[in-house]
Parts: sequence; structure tokens; C-alpha cells
Amino acid sequence: MEFKFTENTKTISEINKLLRSNSLMVDHSYQRRKIWSDADKIRLIETILLNYVVPSVYWWQSRIDPDTGESKTHIVDGQQRLTAISEFVTGNLKLNKNSLLDKDCREIYHNKYFSELSDEDKTKIWNYKISVIEIDKNAKEDDVINMFNRLNLTEYTLNSQEKRHAKRGLFHDFATELSENNFWQRIKIFSGADVKRMNDVTYCANIIILAKRGIVDQAKIDKPINEAYEKYKKDYPEIDDDKKLVEDAINNFIKIIDYMPQGNYNNFFNKKVQNYSLFSLIFYMIRRKEQWTDERKNFLKYFIDIYQNFKNENSESLELNDKQQELFDYFRKYKLASSEGVNKLANRTIRFNVLKDLIVNDEGNLIGDIELVNSLKLKISETDS
Repeated sequence: MEFKFTENTKTISEINKLLRSNSLMVDHSYQRRKIWSDADKIRLIETILLNYVVPSVYWWQSRIDPDTGESKTHIVDGQQRLTAISEFVTGNLKLNKNSLLDKDCREIYHNKYFSELSDEDKTKIWNYKISVIEIDKNAKEDDVINMFNRLNLTEYTLNSQEKRHAKRGLFHDFATELSENNFWQRIKIFSGADVKRMNDVTYCANIIILAKRGIVDQAKIDKPINEAYEKYKKDYPEIDDDKKLVEDAINNFIKIIDYMPQGNYNNFFNKKVQNYSLFSLIFYMIRRKEQWTDERKNFLKYFIDIYQNFKNENSESLELNDKQQELFDYFRKYKLASSEGVNKLANRTIRFNVLKDLIVNDEGNLIGDIELVNSLKLKISETDS
């Protein structure tokens, strides 16, 4: 369609009133998560105090409700600028001295909240005008979303997940819902940066794909996710079954964590490579109706105990017997498959098979032989001392 625009200005006072009344809103269906640091926000406020120009913001008014006459105005671009301004004028942002760039600003405004500014400076901020470009309210939502993506091509580069977020759909909603599960916070698998850039949603999308399709090759990590976003955008008939399967897997994972004694086991569970590998085993066991018996939980505990101290050293120097060498070789395969090309199908499959052989099948009664396990742990630990 041919876009039509109206360009005007709004004072910060006017914008703040719209935000407070919820007449102006961020549409999270196509806006990315907030990624500005406090330093970024402070420098925006500094720009305003210096009376310099800030970039335009883009608004789009949704259709008017014929019964109530009410409508909402969506922030298509400029979310982080307006959020930063709102935080400052409502007393939730302090002008840290180290983040101010201008020498005079550092002397006048350092460590001040909005309430601590002079009346003159407060008035200057309230009256500061921001350029607002309003998109024709008859524009289609898909066109507005495409416009948002284009606007951000020349700003803070959108990553693949942020672009997918703009397109959304049923699969995206499932992945987003899963990313908000308390399980991830409990094991502390996602950093603040992961959450800001939506890498948590990407990882959860991978877990859903693992549940649906089993282990897939993600050397090109976006390909399977993009396919799922497209395939299950509007029609996802088995979504309830998939949600139940993932929920069962998480519950199994939690039981495993609860069984482990205090120690460094969470350092294994919160590494994405190991987390994915264990989920692959859990889904396999659910499909085969295999149970996580206490014996198998102990096998996993023994596995983690050895793996946490395992190095890829030459086994000849360890003087291992045949059984120790056989168990050692499993760990060497797993370690190598966890070190490079971790998303390749071959390495994901190697890690899964090692866990399956040792924990489910216990081939050769290796990880279940506590004397063997302790002797190998001792050999490995001796090389570190």
C-alpha cells in the first residue's frame, strides 16, 4: 500500500499524559524488548536538557471502537526513547555522573533525579517538543510491522528472533509463553542480555522443535525455527499436545534437579549445550515410557561428577585398565561433541547417544559400577593436582 503520514510535534508533557492514561501504548507484538542501558537513557535526557534534537517517533492509531468511540495509539518506533523519558520524569531514573558526556551537564545535573532539578529545567523538559510521525490509521497491520523492521535496519540491528517477533503467530506465542516458565529462572540459564535480545525465546523455540521433531541439524541455527514460525503461524492443531509434552519434560527435569545433592550440578544444567542434551534424553524417555528411577538419577549424578572434572588429556598417562578406558572414551566423545560445532546434528546425536547408553542402557554396566566410577574420578582428579 501507499503510506500516508502526518508529521507534527508533541511536548513531553503531552506525551506523558498519553502514556499515563494508556492512550499511547507499546505494542509488544512487534516491538522488541527494551535493550537500552541506563547510560543510554541518561544520555537521551542529557540531549533534551541541551535542547538538541532527538529522532522522530512513529505512531499508529488503531481503528476506533464503534461502540465506545475509543482507540489506542501504538508506538511503532521510539519505544525506548519514550520509555526512558517516562522513567526520568516519574522519578525512576537518576542522572549518573559517569554517564553524562557534557562537562557542564556533569557539574549541574550529576546524580540528580527529575524532582531535584530546578523549576526552569523541569519546565524545559515538559515543554521539549518531539517530532511525531503518525501513520495513516487505515494502514494494514502487516504493513506497519514491515515498516517497523525497515526503520530498525539503520538503527540497533535487530537479531533474527526480534525479526521473527515482529511476524508472530501461534508457534511464536508458544515459544514466548515457554520462555516465561519459572523453570528457566530457577536454573539461571538465561543472562540479562539473553532476555533483552529475546535469545531466551529462540532457545525455547529450539526445545519445542526438539519435542516435535527430535534432534535436528542447526548448524544454520535459524533455518528450523523460521520453518516452524511459517508452518505454525496461523494453524497449529497439535499445540495442546506439544505443550503437554514440554510440560512433562520440564517436570521430569525438575525432579532430577531436586534429587541432586547440593553442589555444582546446576553448572551442568544451566549450560545450554548440556541442557539441550538432557532435554533430548528426557523426550526420548517420555516417548518410550521410560521412568527416571532413582538409579538412573544416580547414573546422571555420577556422569556429571566425572564430566565436571574431565579434560581431553591423553589417557595413556592415566594408566587406565580396560573398563576405565571404555568409560573414559564415552566422556571423551561427549566432551569433544560439546566443544565445537555444538548445534550440528552429528555432535548433538553423539551427546544424546552417550547419555542414552550410560544412563538408560548402561551398556557394559559402566556408569552403574560405583567402584569403576570412583576409580576414574580419582584418576582424573590426580591429573589436576
